[in-house]
Amino acid sequence: MRNVTQDYFRRKLGIILRDLSSYDPQEMARALVRLAKTADEAEAIKEAAPTIAPDTGELEKLREALTGALAVIEDYLDYEHNGDPWTEDARAMGEMDINDYKHDGRLDAARAALAPIAQQKEQGNG
Repeated sequence: MRNVTQDYFRRKLGIILRDLSSYDPQEMARALVRLAKTADEAEAIKEAAPTIAPDTGELEKLREALTGALAVIEDYLDYEHNGDPWTEDARAMGEMDINDYKHDGRLDAARAALAPIAQQKEQGNG
C-alpha cells in the first residue's frame, strides 16, 4: 500500500457509504477503482485486466487485429496536405486504407478478435 493511512480509506469509504443512494453504477465503479488504485495500482490493474488463454490463439488474433487497426489509423492521421489537388482528394475520394477497412472485412475481424475479451468482462471474469 502506498503511504496512505487506514484513516484515509475509512474517510473515503464513509463518504461513499453516506452518498450511496446518489451514485449511479458508473460513478460507484469510478469511486471504488480510485480507492483500489490508491491502495495498490499495479494490483488493481492486474485484477481488472481481462484474461486471454494463450493456447487458444486469441492473443495472436488480437495482436494482428490491433496492429492492423493502428496501421490504418496512423495512415489516416499521417495524411499530409501538399496542395496538389490530385492527392488532396485522397480522403474525399475514398482512396485511403481507412475507406476499405470496413468493407474488406478487417473491421469485422478486429471486432471478432476483441469479442472474447468483451464476453469475459460481461461474465465478470475480467
